[in-house]
Amino acid sequence: MPTLAIFFGILLDILGIGGYVMTGAHAPTALIPAVLGTLILILGILASRNPGLRKHAMHGVAILAVLGLLGGAMRAIPNIPKICHSSQVNVPGQINSAASPETIPSQTGVPDQLGAPDQPGGGSIQPGMIDHRHHVAFWMQTIMAILCLILLIFCVKSFIAARRGNKTLY
Repeated sequence: MPTLAIFFGILLDILGIGGYVMTGAHAPTALIPAVLGTLILILGILASRNPGLRKHAMHGVAILAVLGLLGGAMRAIPNIPKICHSSQVNVPGQINSAASPETIPSQTGVPDQLGAPDQPGGGSIQPGMIDHRHHVAFWMQTIMAILCLILLIFCVKSFIAARRGNKTLY
């Protein structure tokens, strides 16, 4: 099980750092999966090197998985309709020829429901469009929630097997 925790910690680190780079390195909140992944990675390493702390470290991993699941799901689920109804994504530096001539001016620095502020001085977003960074944020939140759910399922299975006296499964 500690090996699995290390693996998921690395995946969450990659997700956080990749998302931070993909959003233009402007929002430190994009690093939340990386922070969570680093903590899970540290606990996984601690559990693998110290058998006396394995039980406590793995329970810590399970708690962090619950927090990651809840945090990611609570941010992503309310935004599903917003992401699904947007047929186009406004990518900075790209001109969208299919957009309508009417535009909605962006409000610089005002956070929207997804939590990322609009682009500073960055043009306008047409109706039915969302910003590229918001799309990335939504998918990062969703992937973080899914990874944490999978890790939590493995943790619970392992805890049940240990309680029944079986050898740890993972």
